[in-house]
Amino acid sequence: MKHTFYLTAPDDTKLYNVAWQVDNPKGVVIFVHGYAEHIERYDYEAEKFNEAGYSVFGYDHRAHGRSDGKDCYIQDFDQYCLDLKEVINYLAPTVPLYIYGHSVGALITIKYLLDHQTDEVAQIQGLLFTGAALQVSKDLSPILQKLSGILGRLTPKLKAVKLPADGMSKVPEEVEKYNNDPYNYRGGIYARSGFEILKATKQVNERLHEVTLPFLAMHGSDDKIIDKDGTIQLHKAAKSEDKTLKIWEGLAHEISRSYDKEQVLGTMTSWIDERIRG
Repeated sequence: MKHTFYLTAPDDTKLYNVAWQVDNPKGVVIFVHGYAEHIERYDYEAEKFNEAGYSVFGYDHRAHGRSDGKDCYIQDFDQYCLDLKEVINYLAPTVPLYIYGHSVGALITIKYLLDHQTDEVAQIQGLLFTGAALQVSKDLSPILQKLSGILGRLTPKLKAVKLPADGMSKVPEEVEKYNNDPYNYRGGIYARSGFEILKATKQVNERLHEVTLPFLAMHGSDDKIIDKDGTIQLHKAAKSEDKTLKIWEGLAHEISRSYDKEQVLGTMTSWIDERIRG
């Protein structure tokens, strides 16, 4: 059963939430979406997790989708981590909790864990990552690096490069849907947003060795938006005793919207199944 609701963050920002629930779930999975998209793009992914016996919750980041704010403007990246904390505290599930972070959603998830090692972290049993935004593609990096300097501080509303839709998936129908979705942001990335994202990637990469939770990290080998080397380095550096790396040959950034999506999503649900069975 799917339903929607709003949560109000401590600063009065209203966050749009979606719940895809099943009866007697084996566990709960929180979806943390990427930059410039929105949570209801994940209806199909949620359906597959439901079929596997998991309830799913997700939300639009502030300035994304139906949440308060506009144009995916990131004033303070840490606020996105605090929003995730609000959602976790609100849900307070009594069954095993997993977090699935895609792209910048993976960056938010990891930074949240590193910065907020509090009681709620102990509830989280494991992590799923796709296209983790730990190393920006060499094609986008030079422009974002310029934005991340003095421009990000002095001219925060300056817009630059747009995310390339054809880099999301090699499935033409998925690219068309991405371009035509009114809740996806298709404008240029603000200088401040670029500054905040790159600052967060630098901070997280310096602390990857502090990651200790079990995780499955997957990436498309042909991702032209986020470099797969960041995911490889996460797997290498993390102290987690249970960590799995999977590079999907020939896939682009959104591997759950590829021709291999059934195998991708099956790998994710099976990974959780194996750990819940213990």
